[in-house]
Amino acid sequence: MASRHGVTYPPGLTCYPSARSVHLDLESNKQTVLSGPLDPGIINVPVDAQFKLQSWVVHFAGGYNLLQSDTNSTLDVIFGTRLLDLDMDIKVDYEVLGEPRSRELSQSGNTWDAIVGLKGNIALGKRLYVPYQADIGTGESDFTWQALAGVSFRATLARSRGDLSPHRVGLRLRLRHR
Repeated sequence: MASRHGVTYPPGLTCYPSARSVHLDLESNKQTVLSGPLDPGIINVPVDAQFKLQSWVVHFAGGYNLLQSDTNSTLDVIFGTRLLDLDMDIKVDYEVLGEPRSRELSQSGNTWDAIVGLKGNIALGKRLYVPYQADIGTGESDFTWQALAGVSFRATLARSRGDLSPHRVGLRLRLRHR
């Protein structure tokens, strides 16, 4: 019997749902003085620039297990949808010849894309493995792709007397293109 996401399945092909989300919240503030020529001398313009970016990437997919080896290597085909939601704000405050001025730019948008790809694990031993995923998609975007891989270690930790639960610790690298 194969075990997947805490559920034990009979040998062979299995289906399972998958969902995950990633939130990004970046903010930066920079103050500087810009200088430029002005007859008959040089003008200094104090500038305060603020930048804020918020993003959500939400992934809903189903998977179909194609391969489950005796060494715990797996290969799944995945299909589903991905939402990218972005909000960006830029504000620049500056002063020209003693007169304060301000400019702002705000943009937001989201895209839904259908995706299809492969994911799985390559076992490097009893506890060490390489998780991987690659997918492509289209929809509101012309073309989108994502690829990730990492190195993970399965550790068995005792939570209470006689309860040995598998836990995963690892490092992953993710590349995404929109």
